[in-house]
Amino acid sequence: MHAALKHNVRFRDEPLVVHKTDTHELWMAFFDDPEGNTLALMSEIAVEN
Repeated sequence: MHAALKHNVRFRDEPLVVHKTDTHELWMAFFDDPEGNTLALMSEIAVEN
């Protein structure tokens, strides 16, 4: 189980691509912490050409 799920973190939706270039994609996943703050995880992924 992912550590976030053990701490009552609720993701708002599936991760999504928020920006693309010729070489990379920027993915984000938004979630609410137990205190109601909106936060996001971000990942930059290299794109194979």
